[in-house]
Amino acid sequence: MIGVKKLQDFSKAMIGPVLYLPAIGLLIALFSMTTNRLWVDESSGLYLMGKFVSSMLWALMNHLGFLFCLGLASGLAKTRKAEAAFVAAMTWLMYLAANNSWLTLTHRLATGATNAQLYGSGQTFIFGFQVGADRLYEILWRHRGLPVRLSQPVPDPHRAASSDLVAVRFYFYRRSAADRWSDRHWR
Repeated sequence: MIGVKKLQDFSKAMIGPVLYLPAIGLLIALFSMTTNRLWVDESSGLYLMGKFVSSMLWALMNHLGFLFCLGLASGLAKTRKAEAAFVAAMTWLMYLAANNSWLTLTHRLATGATNAQLYGSGQTFIFGFQVGADRLYEILWRHRGLPVRLSQPVPDPHRAASSDLVAVRFYFYRRSAADRWSDRHWR
């Protein structure tokens, strides 16, 4: 019963951050319609307001990981919720800095100045830090012989991303129950 209670507490804490997403999505859609040049002239106040509000709302959608971090920390805390959220924010920033530092020290930082240039590398910019799933990929999946390391520069990002996805799907579908059990105990 204790496990069920903890799962219920976690799901209640998860409702907080998730609750606002539909409203934000609808507002983005509404204000994006006001930036359609076929309906609204670019020099009108409605167009400028749509661009302004839409960019504010996209800032929330682009940083959902951070918002979930804060929402879960404050939702799971029984008392002193503000302190829990503050510690979660500090931990999130330290995680980003550690991830970036590890990629830098091990010379695995992909080249690119924008998220579009990093597409297919497994890395992205979050709050100014270039971070990636490279180390996690190596620890969890490398021993299985998946073909592509995420941090290598990719000549054709669309082809490489889809081939990674196919390799990952194949990896999960071909495993037997005994194989899954041994993975839990391979450490």
